[in-house]
Amino acid sequence: LGSPRFHTGEYGSFLLTEAFFPAAHTLGNHFHDRTVVGITLDGSWDSILGRTRLPNATGMLHVEPAGESHINRFGSQGAHVLIIQPNSAEEALFPFKSLLETGVQIRVGWPGIQVGRRLLEELNEPDEFTPLAVANLSLDLLVLASRTRNTFNGPGPAWLSRSVEYLHAHFLDRPSLREIGMVAGVSPEHFTREFRRVFRITVTEYVRRLRLDWARERLRLDTDSIAAIAMAAGFADQSHFTRQFRRQFGATPA
Repeated sequence: LGSPRFHTGEYGSFLLTEAFFPAAHTLGNHFHDRTVVGITLDGSWDSILGRTRLPNATGMLHVEPAGESHINRFGSQGAHVLIIQPNSAEEALFPFKSLLETGVQIRVGWPGIQVGRRLLEELNEPDEFTPLAVANLSLDLLVLASRTRNTFNGPGPAWLSRSVEYLHAHFLDRPSLREIGMVAGVSPEHFTREFRRVFRITVTEYVRRLRLDWARERLRLDTDSIAAIAMAAGFADQSHFTRQFRRQFGATPA
């Protein structure tokens, strides 16, 4: 896959690869024997298929169909990408035939990142249940991508996509429903109703999870104290942060 730093494993019908691409890196024209389904966990990059440029950022899922030539160009910060290469002949994948045969990008946001993180945990700490877990999580991600694609490419409201982009850019500021509604151009009540219908979660829960996921990455990468990270993530105090963190991830920040 052209990454100088990667970790890979094959589990049943799914080949998983965690790949890190350096800043300003370019992969020349190439293709893959198996369809690539990737979710960007950090960074930014472009996939160029013919005359189509598919820009990717954190929370974006992309599909590069098998045998289709493309170029990859990575941004100034590089990229951390989880790549799934399914065996398209598997019967369980038949409902996703259209998705897997089309070069597309779909913003799956925090829900997609969460599934990606769980797949990474299976890749990095496999046991006898890992093949089953990988299959279930990969299918969950494909279902999420398909539903999101249907919403934004079908009769779903285009303003919802704008508002989700805004949430991802401003979640640490904890924007009000009125503020998000203004971005979307609809009333706060209509926005919350449509958001829950599409994402099956409330706006408040979605933003809280974005903040917790951001905090988890800070805990993993930074030397700041738990209290400092809790404050930066917008929690009232460390004890409140710890309760929410344990509820979400099943472990304390420490």
